[in-house]
Amino acid sequence: MKSLTLLFCHSLFLLVITPLAAQKTIFKGHVTDSLQQPVSRVSVIVSYDKETTTILAYTTTDANGDFSLSFKQEAEHSDIWVSYRHVSYAFLKNKYPNNSQTVNITLKEKSNILDEIILNAKKIVEVKGDTIIYNVNGLKKEKDYTIEEVITRIPGVKVAENGQISYNNKTISHLYLNGVDLLEGRYNIATRGIPADAVESIDILKKHNHARIDIGRKTQIK
Repeated sequence: MKSLTLLFCHSLFLLVITPLAAQKTIFKGHVTDSLQQPVSRVSVIVSYDKETTTILAYTTTDANGDFSLSFKQEAEHSDIWVSYRHVSYAFLKNKYPNNSQTVNITLKEKSNILDEIILNAKKIVEVKGDTIIYNVNGLKKEKDYTIEEVITRIPGVKVAENGQISYNNKTISHLYLNGVDLLEGRYNIATRGIPADAVESIDILKKHNHARIDIGRKTQIK
């Protein structure tokens, strides 16, 4: 009997799958001002949404105002949003089709005209000759209850624990309320009892003369 040998030749088939290279969008541009002069250092941001929640690419313009960006093109997004930002120019955001392209951008300069602002400021201090007049409402804080608390806010004025008032390290000898000399030196009794809301102004007189004391809703210190 003859032996039959069957020789099987195995062929190896190698299946190589090479994915297609992902398509990219190349977005280029040139940025100028209203005089067609190139604008450098403009921030350019690309996003698929108007709110720029996801940034696809980012760059800045060069000295010639040129820029170039590349990013993966996703088929489900047919449009892109591109924003242009510079400290000296108005912000700009445009919508483009999601394909490679070159654009020309003109930025508008920011207006330097400020809106009118009206301030109703309280006039705190006024100087008339040798008299310095302080507006109590300008000095007073919410927590201030007595006029003594307001007096302590006057520059150069100090109130000791016993209530004695000094101005520029000199002891105050008289304190007038509506032209009346309060207790002739024992004014601490009054200043700690007078509500701050009851006084309109505090006058500091450098030269004491009783005849010059005005009658009115004010406290005067000598």
